Amino acid sequence: LCDDVASTCIIANDGFLPLCLPACDPISQNCPSGEACYPSTDGFVCAPDASGPELGGYGEPCEFTNACDPSLLCVGAGSVPGCDSANCCTHFCDLSDAEPSANCGGVSEGQECVSAFPEGQALPGYEDVGFCTIPE
Repeated sequence: LCDDVASTCIIANDGFLPLCLPACDPISQNCPSGEACYPSTDGFVCAPDASGPELGGYGEPCEFTNACDPSLLCVGAGSVPGCDSANCCTHFCDLSDAEPSANCGGVSEGQECVSAFPEGQALPGYEDVGFCTIPE
C-alpha cells in the first residue's frame, strides 16, 4: 500500500516493481508536464508519456499503456477505425457531456463514447469516465 492516500499502487515489470503513482482524472488530465493520466488496475495514475514526439496521437499504433499522448489511451485495434496495428490510441470521453461521442475522433465511422468500466463496476469518482470505441 502507498503511504500517500492520493497515490495508487501499481505493479510494473511483470510483478517485480511495486510503484506508488499519483492518482489522476483521465478527463481533465491533471498530471504534471511530461506525464499523462493512464488506466491502472485500481483507477488512473499519472505516468511518464512514453509516446515520443512522432507517435501517440489518435489512431496511431501503441504497444504500452503509456504510449499514447495525454487524453488518449491504448486499446485494441477493433476500437479504432483504420487501426492497422494490434493496438491504437483513442480518446477518453466524458459520459456526463450532453453529446459524449462528439469528442471521438472516429465518430463519423461508428465510434461512440462508452463507459471505461463494466456496467455497475465504475470506481468511485470515475463514473463519468468513458473511452471512444466501436461498440460490439
